[in-house]
Formats: sequence, structure tokens, C-alpha cells
Amino acid sequence: MNRKKILGWLGVVSIGLATIAVGPAQAVLNDCGSNAACMWKDTYFTAKRHVIGNAATWQNFTDFAFNDLASSWANRSSARDAEWYYDVNLQGDSGCMTATHNVDIMGWRDNDEASSAIIYAGLYVC
Repeated sequence: MNRKKILGWLGVVSIGLATIAVGPAQAVLNDCGSNAACMWKDTYFTAKRHVIGNAATWQNFTDFAFNDLASSWANRSSARDAEWYYDVNLQGDSGCMTATHNVDIMGWRDNDEASSAIIYAGLYVC
């Protein structure tokens, strides 16, 4: 087999692996609900899932045994932004959960810091 053919095969293999890796994550995101905002205990939308909701509301995660656990999030709404906060009662540093976006790794600074969240009534709020 020549070098060009081998590189072509490697490209096919890598495309196949990428498709396999994306498939399960999308299935988990679909479990969040088409208009909901959710957070997961572990990266890549794994382990315990917490549904914040699908309408304008706010909550403290201490009420749901989810305080300081989030490592990934998704906002599946196309009509509402959401925001999570380091402290209860929507206090402290925060992170915007823009409509139709998700973050599979919240990063070393934000990992396991979320204590409350709000879903806004519209877009472009945070």
C-alpha cells in the first residue's frame, strides 16, 4: 500500500471515530429536553443530570443536592438565555448559558462551583 492510500485510510478512520464520539453526547443532550437548560455532574454531559427548567425561573442547587457539582451544561432553548452563579441566591461570579449552546468541560476555574441558576424570559440577557 502506498503512503497516499494509508493516509486516506487514516482519514476515514479518524472521521469514523469522531462520529462515534459525538453520537452518545448528542443522545445525552436530547435527554435534557428540547427547551430546557441542564447541568451535569461530570464533563461531557455525564453522571448526574440536573434540569434547571424550561421556563423563566431560578433556583438554588442546595435544594436539589446539586450544589458545587456541575462540570458541563447545555441550554437547549432557542428563546431563553440562562445563567449560573457560584453562590446561592444568584450571587457571586457567574457564567452565561447562551440559548442553543452547551459546554462539555466547564474548565478548572468554574468546575464544581455552580450553586444557583436563573432562566431568563428572553435572549441576549447575560
